[in-house]
Amino acid sequence: MAKWYLGELVDGYFSLAFMAILVLGFVAIYQRKRGKRVLNVLAPVGRMSLTTYVMQSLIGVPFFYHYGLDMWDELSQASCLAMGACVFAGQVAFAHWWLKRFHYGPLEWVWRAATYTTFNVPFVKRPC
Repeated sequence: MAKWYLGELVDGYFSLAFMAILVLGFVAIYQRKRGKRVLNVLAPVGRMSLTTYVMQSLIGVPFFYHYGLDMWDELSQASCLAMGACVFAGQVAFAHWWLKRFHYGPLEWVWRAATYTTFNVPFVKRPC
């Protein structure tokens, strides 16, 4: 029993350390001029994070789960990774397109309207 608790504790600290390394890596990349340009490509996806998250579920669940196409056992890990990368690349392109026309992602607007309890939240960008 003690061995199990120790393993859980070590796993938790390992996960925390790995997350810290990832965050520090992104910060280090962002500090560089070229890295800032590359990470700025992902900024619109960050502004539409709720929409992106829900869209991934709406695409992935019917594709992989048993009440959909049930492809989780048919595809290799490399195929799943490639599919995920393609879906995310499409989401990056969609986020850039969407945010040129609108202030917020669709679900972000709904969330904001619900928070303010009014539909009087600007959605469409007006031409200058």
